[in-house]
Amino acid sequence: MNKKLVRSICNGGADDNNDIRVMKYIFLYLLLILTSCSNNEDMTEDGRFLSFAVRTVNKTFDCEIDNETNRIYIPEITDGKLITSVEYKLTPGAEVEPKPESRIGVWSKTEKFRVYTGTSERVYEVIIKTEEEETEDGDDEGQEVNPFYANIYLGEKYGRYIKHLFFDLKYSQVSLNDESNAKQQFGVDMLDGVRIPIHGNGANGEYTGHNGPGMDDIKADDYKKLISSVKNALKYNPDLMVFAGKKLSGETSFPDWMKEGNSINADKYVEMLISYLKYMKANGITVHVLGIDNEPEYSRGNIDAAKYIEIVEKLKKRITDEGLYVPRFIAPERFSPQGFTPNTFMYKLFELDEDCSTMDIYGTHYYPRHHTYKANQKLISDVTAAMNRNMEIWATEPHWGSHQNEEFGRDMLGHSKMAMCTLFDHTDIGVDNIMWWDYPNKITNLRASLIRELSLAVHNSQPIKVVDHDGEAILHDNPADYTTNWKGTNWAVNNDPVFNENLHTRAFIRNDGEVNLFVINVKYNDEIRNEFNDNNGPGKLFNDYVFNVKDGIIDGEVKYTQWTDDSEFTGIHSIANKTSDNEFTIDIPIRSITKITFRTK
Repeated sequence: MNKKLVRSICNGGADDNNDIRVMKYIFLYLLLILTSCSNNEDMTEDGRFLSFAVRTVNKTFDCEIDNETNRIYIPEITDGKLITSVEYKLTPGAEVEPKPESRIGVWSKTEKFRVYTGTSERVYEVIIKTEEEETEDGDDEGQEVNPFYANIYLGEKYGRYIKHLFFDLKYSQVSLNDESNAKQQFGVDMLDGVRIPIHGNGANGEYTGHNGPGMDDIKADDYKKLISSVKNALKYNPDLMVFAGKKLSGETSFPDWMKEGNSINADKYVEMLISYLKYMKANGITVHVLGIDNEPEYSRGNIDAAKYIEIVEKLKKRITDEGLYVPRFIAPERFSPQGFTPNTFMYKLFELDEDCSTMDIYGTHYYPRHHTYKANQKLISDVTAAMNRNMEIWATEPHWGSHQNEEFGRDMLGHSKMAMCTLFDHTDIGVDNIMWWDYPNKITNLRASLIRELSLAVHNSQPIKVVDHDGEAILHDNPADYTTNWKGTNWAVNNDPVFNENLHTRAFIRNDGEVNLFVINVKYNDEIRNEFNDNNGPGKLFNDYVFNVKDGIIDGEVKYTQWTDDSEFTGIHSIANKTSDNEFTIDIPIRSITKITFRTK
């Protein structure tokens, strides 16, 4: 308080005017103190959340705060483990425990947080609230909820539109010599491209192909049946895209006359490729996409980034000089992704060729054995680097093999799960083209049936978000649980938690509104489970599993095909129970793969 004012009060004041002024000062001062106290009370005594938001991998959700009931409601999310971060604001001076960010990765359906100041305390319940839990008046209490349901978000596209589906003639270049096969693939299934080989010496003298750099050195018999296959395909699709790539045959992938020291002679290889392109043109075939190497880990060409750039630059000039069609170039087509890190092929290539003039398409070989956390992260890294340079992404060998060997033949349904999830690894991050190493000509077994149904469903489609009761993940959260070794005991359930997850779901939508949804509920069969002493059981049966369609309504019936250990390889065909314009239910048996199809409007 002002000293003069204090003295004036103590002395009784000098006059009446002074007394009035003193009283005014006292009043104003007390008012200031009261106002200050009131403001401090707002800051410290009533601690509360002012805002609360959570984020998943690709979306932020603003949460509803009810300060009367001390509840915060999280919308849309079905599994707290999907939450990757949390943002919130408290009233000034307030603290919260536990810290909401400390619950990332272990977030439960209901979490409690204490917000407190020196004089107040609130305990908030943060609740994952779904539409199924709400009554018409918004009261979420007292209603029995089916915990097993999935939401399909028609309006949330991700990845890329998958515009190409190719037939791979590298696996068997005579496959389409039977014109009925060509009609099936390109007249019925409507595939739009082929992958064809460029031979070298060939293994054990098979497909010697090129005995020298010129056209006269080409062994015509080694390409005769291939050319016949491509021409049959062209009958049913005149706009067929042709992708030529090096045929892998180990030490003999590149002809001996081309080798120079520990690598190959770039000029000789360029001349051989020019002869190949001219030879194909003379036989009515234009090569639209060209691969310089194939699985360089095994081709023994030792074509590093610098040698690759040299070959492509020289080849482009020769192509122009010869008046040939200039193809797009695809690389690196490694057996498995490296990850975009220093000293890798792509890193070096982009470092040496900043404009990416020698690489137009990123191509990868990523097999079911690569469906691991570590390999998946490398794939994402490679694809991201390629996308940043506006490249197309081609899955040139996801390779769903027809193996009936010890690893796969004992549980083809289990291997199908791995193969399908391998493709989902690609579609999750975005691919423009897929081609199986041996897409089936005839539907004679489970693998052939599933690969055809999956391929035709994703072609000319784009992924849309679907979240089932246990989240979106098809890979386990813990990288330490994984190994890249695909043989032996590493197939054990306890060591490979991919097989332990209950449900895998992915959905794809076409421009005409058709939706294809895949539901995989597969664990090991009894033989393998017993071998590895797995006590987790064969899986879980989901009766009347609920599917909710968001952002639209279902137009007509919901059809599905279901494959189990007991079904025919063609599956069991049925109609789902449509409970409303945006909801249907089906039973999901133990060890089953289900494809669901419906239209939307």
